[in-house]
Amino acid sequence: QASGEDPELGRAAGVAVHRVLQLWDLQDREALRCVSKEILSGVVAQFSVTELDLRVAVEEILGDLLESGLAEEMQNLEVVGREIPFECAYQGVLVRGVIDLLAKRGTEWVIVDFKTDRVAGAELGAWTQRYVPQMGSYAQAVKSSLGLDAPPKCELWALRAGKILPLEPSAACLDF
Repeated sequence: QASGEDPELGRAAGVAVHRVLQLWDLQDREALRCVSKEILSGVVAQFSVTELDLRVAVEEILGDLLESGLAEEMQNLEVVGREIPFECAYQGVLVRGVIDLLAKRGTEWVIVDFKTDRVAGAELGAWTQRYVPQMGSYAQAVKSSLGLDAPPKCELWALRAGKILPLEPSAACLDF
C-alpha cells in the first residue's frame, strides 16, 4: 500500500479486481474499464468502503493493467482455469489457497498470482520474495494434481507496476 492509502480500500480493490479478471472474456480489453455495479456492490458489502471510492481505485488499477500491456499478455496465454481453489497436506498441515490463473504459454505451465499492491523500483525485489512460500505451495499443488515432471513456472503480476515478476520457489517449498 502507498503511504496514506486506506488499507481497507486496498484490500477491497484487490478483491474487486480479481473478480473482474476472473469474469473477463479475454477478448475486449476495453471491457475491463467497465466495472459492473454488481461486482462493486458485492465487494462493498464485505468491506467498510464506499462504492465511489472502490470504483475509483479499481478503475485506476485496471487502467494501469491496460496501459502496461499485461492485459494483452493475458490474452496470449492459453487459460486453463481462474480462481482455482486447492488444498494439500504439507508436513502434516493442511494448506489451502486459490490460484488466480493457471495457464499454458506454449508448452510451459504457468501459475499467475495477481497483485494489486503499490510497489515499484527498489521495493520490488524484497516484496516479491514474500510470496515465495505461497507460490511454492501453488506450484506443488499443480505439479502433483497434473502429474507434471517439473513444477510450473510461477509469476507475480504486479498490476499497478505493470510488471511480470518470475518467482523460483525454493526446493523446501516444493518438498511435499
